[in-house]
Amino acid sequence: MSLKRITFSKDSYTSDVAIWEWNIESGAFSGTAGFLQLFEVPENSNPVFTKEELLQFVHPRQHNELCKKLEDVAKGETDNLLFESRFKKSGNDAYEWLSIKGSVSERDRHHKPIKVIGYCQSIEERKEVENQLKECEERWFNTMVLSGAGFWDYEIASDRLFFSIQMKKIIGYEQGDSLPIQGAFWRERIHPDDRAIVTALEDSEATRRGEKIAAEFRILNFRNEYVWVSINGICKFNEEDTPIRYSGFAYDITEKKLSEIARETQQRAAELSLQSKRRFLANVSHEIRTPLHAIVGLSDQLVDADLKPEQSVLIQIISQSSKALMNIINDLLDLSKMEEGKFHLDKLIFDPYDLIRQVYSLFADQASKKNIYFKLQVEHSGKNAFWGDPSRIRQIFSNIISNAIKFTEKGGVEISCCIADINKATTILTFTCKDTGIGMNEKMKQRIFEEFMQEDESFQRKFGGSGLGLAITNELVKLMHGNILVESHKNKGTLVTVSIPLSKITDPMEKIEETEEPVINYSRLKEVKLLVAEDNEFNRLLVKFILDKHKIQYDFAENGRVAIEKASNNNYNLILMDIQMPEMDGIEATRLIREQVGHHVPVVALTANAVKEDLDYYLQKGISGYLIKPFEEKKLLEIIHQFL
Repeated sequence: MSLKRITFSKDSYTSDVAIWEWNIESGAFSGTAGFLQLFEVPENSNPVFTKEELLQFVHPRQHNELCKKLEDVAKGETDNLLFESRFKKSGNDAYEWLSIKGSVSERDRHHKPIKVIGYCQSIEERKEVENQLKECEERWFNTMVLSGAGFWDYEIASDRLFFSIQMKKIIGYEQGDSLPIQGAFWRERIHPDDRAIVTALEDSEATRRGEKIAAEFRILNFRNEYVWVSINGICKFNEEDTPIRYSGFAYDITEKKLSEIARETQQRAAELSLQSKRRFLANVSHEIRTPLHAIVGLSDQLVDADLKPEQSVLIQIISQSSKALMNIINDLLDLSKMEEGKFHLDKLIFDPYDLIRQVYSLFADQASKKNIYFKLQVEHSGKNAFWGDPSRIRQIFSNIISNAIKFTEKGGVEISCCIADINKATTILTFTCKDTGIGMNEKMKQRIFEEFMQEDESFQRKFGGSGLGLAITNELVKLMHGNILVESHKNKGTLVTVSIPLSKITDPMEKIEETEEPVINYSRLKEVKLLVAEDNEFNRLLVKFILDKHKIQYDFAENGRVAIEKASNNNYNLILMDIQMPEMDGIEATRLIREQVGHHVPVVALTANAVKEDLDYYLQKGISGYLIKPFEEKKLLEIIHQFL
């Protein structure tokens, strides 16, 4: 069919579809007006082109491709021509995508093709869409690769899985491996301990609602190693609300998970170590407090005895040394509680100025004996009440002052206390302690608050101490959200500044609770009868001294079983119960006494255990109160009087 025999309507001239013809023998290309219009060739131009002229419109990178396709048609190797390329408009450097399609329309008597007819059409919009899709696919692919995510899709009806390239990497697949796609196969490769996780996920409410589902589990990869994977997906349903497929992403989280497991293992080991340390300290505390109770108590009894002067000095040394040892034990227990995060601060109303004066009076005699000055400066002398923990603030002041006096041989120690408002609700208590003592070097200043830290062994030999006081002081200040600063110079002295925020009292009706000294009715004590359950003979001897001195009636029980027997056969006003005893401990003995005798008889624990959690446990088990060993005579009489 020749172009001369093809007629076109007027619309075909403006159509983006244009007809062309190629005469193979002459090599000429001709086209309709629509063809010329498509290439924006002027109407008065020659409508016939040579192959070389046509190639001027084609993008240079695709010249060879077009020539090859034309050659294949001319040789009769194919009857059809299909070519997509970027073409340039006449007189314009911009390219536009066109599709050229044609087929052999005429042959010679040897059946050799001599003419080809076809059409060309702009595919710019289609190519634009294809490019956008390609860019989206590349972005998606790059995102998947960079994120390490693998895509998976599971068809429920066929039990078939599809894995992306990245997903295959996650499961350890390598080229040449036979990759099973059955869901049943992969279910069997999930770690036995984790299969319930996947089953629960399939039956979850989120799955039924078509919401996002997520899980972490182990799966056996192609290298026969378990890897941790994190999956995120969604379940798709058909029109009958029947689940038909699951699709989602997976991530290899093996490294992260192993790190978490190692961290959790280390944390559990640390917690067990802390618990073991706490229990060890509690046991050691108990074992030391028990004999210390006898030493402190009996030496205190001898202080009032008619002794020779040199004997009185020896007894005082024994008493002071025992109490120093007790302070070390208390420090160790405090430190253990802080490490476990079980240390609690009280919230009481107190006057900081009264507190600093009390602490000052405690150390005045100690400074006087060393022949050094000891000064106190308080900027305000009126009553100032705030919320805080006076006991622990007293401990902070005492530790710092004690150190200052200990390390000062000449000159003296100056302490001061002042209060400054921060806002309507909070004030800052600032305490300073300045001494003219031995001071410390820069290295020691950096480590002064570490546990058991002293500058060198000579300090330990000369000054003594456990090195715990300032470590506990530092922790206490932190717990109170305060600050502690140390300025010191070797052989010139040290300045310690402590700042502690205190809450103001907003209710004018609130006031400091004055702790009244208990008034003991000694004549009434003679009317009571006690049962003392205590297995340690030295502690029984101490209690005997105190009770006999005040003519208090009592019976002793060497263990829990004897205590139950005597409590059942006698009417006691109060039972003093040691906790740790042979045959039966004090807690079990108290339980049976409550069952057999009743709850009307108070039972007070005499215990060397100073751990608060244990003391609270005793109260939960029927103990009425407790007295911690070693205790003073007065404390024993007060608690007896309290429960009468």
